[in-house]
Amino acid sequence: SDNCTTTVTMAQSPLSTATQTGVADGGSFNVTITATDSASNSSSCVVVVTVKDTTAPTVTAGMDVSEAVASGCSKSIDLSTAPTTDDNCGTPTLSWSMSGATSGAGSGAVGTYSFNVGETTITYTVTDNAGNTGTATQKVTITDGTSPTVTAASDVTINTNTDLCVSNYIVANAVYSDNCEGSTLSWALTGATTGSGTGQVGAKDYAV
Repeated sequence: SDNCTTTVTMAQSPLSTATQTGVADGGSFNVTITATDSASNSSSCVVVVTVKDTTAPTVTAGMDVSEAVASGCSKSIDLSTAPTTDDNCGTPTLSWSMSGATSGAGSGAVGTYSFNVGETTITYTVTDNAGNTGTATQKVTITDGTSPTVTAASDVTINTNTDLCVSNYIVANAVYSDNCEGSTLSWALTGATTGSGTGQVGAKDYAV
């Protein structure tokens, strides 16, 4: 305002369009506001501007990986090339964590790592100096290339009781194994007696 009816001009230094260099997140700089009337009278004040970085850094993960393992239940994968990161202020830090078939955590590039059979999700997180974060994911899928084995009990012939057309019999357990944990056993009956199930057959009535 001015005590006389006159034109008052406002000036700012530095200008709002000026780029302030060397001011990090949490830092500050002064802006001087000057009001001048037509009689060249002027008054100034200083405004302290505090800089706050609110822009999240970015991270771009590599392509998903899918490979088979010929034997065993894990495979070493080379992930030495770190994801691409970027930030508007400085260089962000990179960390990662794994979930799924394989677990683990670390910083920087994963490097050469042993992944278990199954699907593992790697979550990359970048953090800048202001605490802003960005994330990206990469999947590593390892396929078990070894078939499980199963050995059935020997064939048997059973007799029914008099006047009966069925006989109850306990089938000896099948023996099965696999190079990796998690295999399951199922069975199906065809012919005179039908049925299906999981696990061992056990006791069952068989028709003539």
